[in-house]
Amino acid sequence: MAWLSGYVVLPLAMVYKPIWAYDARTLRDDLSAHIVYGTVVSAVFAALTKEER
Repeated sequence: MAWLSGYVVLPLAMVYKPIWAYDARTLRDDLSAHIVYGTVVSAVFAALTKEER
């Protein structure tokens, strides 16, 4: 969701190009980086907040 909202909000603020200005490969690479980052952050957070039984 953050990935897509960035492509909506940032062009309105004139700090990023609109989503249609990018080719499919660039969008794929950008999305995959966000997915990897989110997965790693979620895993680390889960590991650090895991309660002992």
